[in-house]
Amino acid sequence: MELLVHDALQPALLKQVQDAWAEAGEDNVAQITFDIQDYHASPEQAAESAQTVGADMLVLSHLVPPLPNPYLNRAFLRDAEDRFDGPIVIGADGLLFLMPSGGDSINKTNLF
Repeated sequence: MELLVHDALQPALLKQVQDAWAEAGEDNVAQITFDIQDYHASPEQAAESAQTVGADMLVLSHLVPPLPNPYLNRAFLRDAEDRFDGPIVIGADGLLFLMPSGGDSINKTNLF
């Protein structure tokens, strides 16, 4: 079994954050928010990478912007699920993934 843990940045949501900073007159913060797009993958790109390497599960971690609650997961993923055949998990504190040696499953547990 193969598990890919990948960073992810959702450009559409980040644009809203950037616009809010700009409207607040925080031009430097708005520019930094724009610049970070250069060194993070979108959920769609992470899904394509997982598909290419043959991963069985994709975990998105180091999310930008951070999601305040799971109701935004769908907006964050957009069409990433169309680009990867396996499950996509939005990473969160307390998630534990177990992959028993020689096993054929990835077990996800929430420690909290």
